[in-house]
Formats: sequence, structure tokens, C-alpha cells
Amino acid sequence: MTKEYNAQDSDANILIGTMMEVPRACLTADELVSAGAEFFSYGTNDLTQMTFGISRDDVGNFLPSYIKKGIFKVDPFQVIDTAVEKPIASSSKLGKDTAAKLNMKISKFVENMVEMLSLSTLSPSLVWLTM
Repeated sequence: MTKEYNAQDSDANILIGTMMEVPRACLTADELVSAGAEFFSYGTNDLTQMTFGISRDDVGNFLPSYIKKGIFKVDPFQVIDTAVEKPIASSSKLGKDTAAKLNMKISKFVENMVEMLSLSTLSPSLVWLTM
């Protein structure tokens, strides 16, 4: 895409990234960077669903009783759980480390990755964690 677009407009600045919505994407962040990803965008709702094996559409049927019984402390779709934070943090580090090995501009990778984070359910501390 970059080659085609740049052929028409030599001043174009297109960044190629990937949406991290499943745990496997987080585990293979190095491969994604090696393939050309310049940023990651995290789909925290999808990561939560895949990590917990629950559907956001169905949690209303059982989540209130799970919280009441102490199975969940809070709604994982309202407050990001450490089980979702960890793959985000590890993929961020893996992506940055791989970018460094490939002599990519780390600051460019980090800057764009943080800008593309889905902040709907993330705490500010998680954004700093990825930096």
C-alpha cells in the first residue's frame, strides 16, 4: 500500500499498523513488527472477551451475580483486568525490542503505538506502562 500510494504522492506519510484484538497477536508482536507494523492499536474489549472467554453481549445475564459472589471484583469491561494488561504490556515491550533490533526509529514506533491505544477502558497508568 505504501509503495502504491507513494508512487502517486512522494510526500505521503503512511503508517502501517495492526489491531491487537486477540491474545495471539500480543504473543507474536515481534513477528508483526518484523512484517512491517509501525504501531499497535489495542482492542481492549475484544482482548477482554478472548482472555476471559466471555461475550460482552451476554455478561448482563450472569456478571452481576458473579460480582456479588466475588468471582469478579468488578466488571472487566469497565475496569481493565491485569490478565488483559499483561499481554498489552508484554506485546508493547516485544514490539519495541524488535523495532530496536531492526533499527527502526523507536521513538516513532512508541509515539504512534501510544497514540493508537484504545483509551475507552484503559487507565492512564497503562498508557504510561506501554511507554
